[in-house]
Amino acid sequence: MTDVIVKFSRVLYEPLSVTVLIAMVLALYLNRKKRDRLFWVISVSIVFMVSWRMWINIISSRYGSILIYPTIILVVYLFYRITEIFKKIPYLCLIPPKYYPWISRGLMVGMLISCIVKDLRFNHYADFIPKSGKIVQTDAVDYHFPVIFNFAGESSRMSYYTGITNKDMSFSKSNIVLPCDIEDKLKPNRFLYDVIYVVVNERPQGKITLSIDGNWELISSNFKNNRKRWKFNVYRYTTPTACKPWTEAKSAQRKSSENLVTNGDFEDVTTIKPDHKRLTLFQKNELTFFSNEFKLPTSWSIFGTPSFEKGSNAEVESSKKAISGQYSLRMHSSGNISCFVVPMNDIDNYQLEFLVRGKVQSRFAIASHQYDGQGKYAGFKVLTELKIFSGDTSLYQLRINREDFLPQSTKFRLCFLLRQGEIYLDEVSLIPVRHE
Repeated sequence: MTDVIVKFSRVLYEPLSVTVLIAMVLALYLNRKKRDRLFWVISVSIVFMVSWRMWINIISSRYGSILIYPTIILVVYLFYRITEIFKKIPYLCLIPPKYYPWISRGLMVGMLISCIVKDLRFNHYADFIPKSGKIVQTDAVDYHFPVIFNFAGESSRMSYYTGITNKDMSFSKSNIVLPCDIEDKLKPNRFLYDVIYVVVNERPQGKITLSIDGNWELISSNFKNNRKRWKFNVYRYTTPTACKPWTEAKSAQRKSSENLVTNGDFEDVTTIKPDHKRLTLFQKNELTFFSNEFKLPTSWSIFGTPSFEKGSNAEVESSKKAISGQYSLRMHSSGNISCFVVPMNDIDNYQLEFLVRGKVQSRFAIASHQYDGQGKYAGFKVLTELKIFSGDTSLYQLRINREDFLPQSTKFRLCFLLRQGEIYLDEVSLIPVRHE
């Protein structure tokens, strides 16, 4: 609500905003006994207009420009009728009525002078968004997949001046943004882009630091207005390298590793018949792939896990188009589908490693089914989001820490969640990590 009022005042100027509030109080007072149909039409219209703009997310002060019309009416109304209450106010009642017109004119001239003075107070920092946008636009030339995480409430203008658009990455407009707020957004999404620009409002002496790995640097800092109470800061965050090129010649040692999850090389397969009792839901959702016989990796399951909605065109199988060996896990979909390893692991600190090949721009995630000490299901949580940037086979190496899981969980099942596209997975390992 405060943000809306501030944007309204930018449209009307503070002198006009104050005058309008006084006029509304005066109108209610003078018409308290004359609430006819016209009174209710005007009142309801004003309340609806203001409430609507408080309810929606105003991204620009121009959305409040319609208030100029009732402002003109109310300001004229105030100076025309304000003298009617003079007779009820001590000392003012002593003013002779012949001076009333001059009083109204004087008040109007005073308000106009205030507006002119306000207008002449030029904001030397009004171009803080174009300046910041130009710096980001120049910097982003060196990257292929940039995005802006906006915590400053100027997402539309920043998108315009930088040419980087992503509607889903505009967050809280609060001036107070804590490092933990930024980290909560960066952690699950940082591997979807090769650079993330984080926009925040900060005090002049403030500078945010993060505890997560990666390169974090302040690249732009501009005051927002002449008061110099807030700066519009832009940070650049580049993610650590999560994957590296891989060749089949390097796979022999990994396949014999004791850290492979159960059937992590996907060489053991199970044939699933079309009449399998747990395929009913898939067939009900018109997923035609599951109407025929197919193979799944032994000890891996697609049953009892989220997604596989109607229209996802889901396909999951043990494919002979393997990254290495005879089989790899293939997942294809235009919507969310998932496959998880059935045996549980203790919640601990791990390095997750796996090979992946897929269509460029395919999105997938690492997730977990979690269970408490009594073996009861505690919940499903996405640990990190990923994207395929190259058609080559890559080795992913990601850290999974205790704090990434739900507090009540003691065991988990590793799950691969495909958002959209096609991927092939192989040689999935969970390597215990001991903190020094």
